[in-house]
Amino acid sequence: NTSTCSFSVTVIDDVAPVFTCPHDTSVSTENGICGAHLNYPFPVAHDPCDGVVPVVATNSAQAPGSLFPKGITTVQVQASDAAGNTHSCSFHVTVVDLQSPLFTAPVDMVVAADPGTCGATVNYALPTAMDACDGSVPVQAEAGSQAPGGSFPIGTTTVILRASDNAGNITEHSFTIT
Repeated sequence: NTSTCSFSVTVIDDVAPVFTCPHDTSVSTENGICGAHLNYPFPVAHDPCDGVVPVVATNSAQAPGSLFPKGITTVQVQASDAAGNTHSCSFHVTVVDLQSPLFTAPVDMVVAADPGTCGATVNYALPTAMDACDGSVPVQAEAGSQAPGGSFPIGTTTVILRASDNAGNITEHSFTIT
């Protein structure tokens, strides 16, 4: 006498893919823009059942080569296998503004002394500085320099102009008034 029976064995893939998350990264803004393109090293995920599986940034604006704005951006990357198991992690991209504002100083000036004085009142135009992150920023005469409309003595006076952005980046230019 013999008897037979059968049964099913179901193996469930409950193991998520494995990869190492990229490290936090800090970069400076690119020349002329308030951000930076970053090609961070994209990880490769391995799954015991599926082999190599793709890793994707959950927000396409955070993919390698994307423009990251000034400040801190959290990037989330994720890998999913065929069984729907996922592994995700996040890292930070910090974009720091190290660009100074741009402006051009007035040209050197030669003026005649005001009648009956040993100097001249000179009204020069302050330029406007442009900053990639802050837009238009004011330009001021540096302490010790004569401001527009000031009285300049006989001889040559060097005027130092300064512009500073919100990140503390400074540009100085000078010109002379004789």
